[in-house]
Amino acid sequence: MEKLTVTMLCQIYAKLGIEDGVDPELVEQAVNSDSMWILGWAYPMMFPEIETPDEVIFVGNVFDMFSFIGAGYAELSPADKARVDESTPHAEAWLSFAGYDGNNEGEYLSIANTMVNRLDRFTEFSEVASKNSHCPSIERYARMYAAFDPIRRDLVMRGMSADEIIQVIGEAIHPDNR
Repeated sequence: MEKLTVTMLCQIYAKLGIEDGVDPELVEQAVNSDSMWILGWAYPMMFPEIETPDEVIFVGNVFDMFSFIGAGYAELSPADKARVDESTPHAEAWLSFAGYDGNNEGEYLSIANTMVNRLDRFTEFSEVASKNSHCPSIERYARMYAAFDPIRRDLVMRGMSADEIIQVIGEAIHPDNR
């Protein structure tokens, strides 16, 4: 019953064109999808008690990782780019965010899309945030992030080196296939 009440209030709010900093469509999305983290991210001063679920933290960490990989790769010399490209089979595919599997990782796909296209976070991924990878991605990203996390702590005022990028994208290949 509460969802219905909030939905109706959001629709009235939108119909009246009230513009006071609260997005009724975003509130409606958060309530109807049981994704209250959205309100915590959009309005942290209003909802400081809302905790961020692990899945949301994971998606944010993955975006952060690919931001650093992309920026670091762009800054490499041609020789270092060639070294990265030759380091891992299909290295070019692992240098950028490939999305989540729409059939089996729909929650992560939805989180990524909301984070980028509704909350304006990691906007450099706006064209791929809702991309269906058509293959499982979570385990691959988790392996990559496990290699990236210790490196991330030292990435203050500098980009990733070729060796660091090679180390992270090397984890994209499943251990059984190395």
